[in-house]
Amino acid sequence: MGELALAPVGPEKTPPVPAPQAAEAKRKPWENPTDPPKGLNFQPDAELHAKMNWVCENVPRMSRLRILREGAMMFCNAMIEKHDKE
Repeated sequence: MGELALAPVGPEKTPPVPAPQAAEAKRKPWENPTDPPKGLNFQPDAELHAKMNWVCENVPRMSRLRILREGAMMFCNAMIEKHDKE
């Protein structure tokens, strides 16, 4: 009987992966957050604690959590503006 000639098998070629779009490459981590927020244990020093108490007692609709959130947002925005090179 005749023998079948088999063609040599080379490494499989995978199709190239398209490069991410420029907009996707420059996406900031806060534009589509994937990490779940984690609780923080924040212990202010005595002076800051007294100031936060005064603000909460003298500013309508104010809380310590709101002070911390808004203060952290302002600080982060300032640091991003200062250090973001894009």
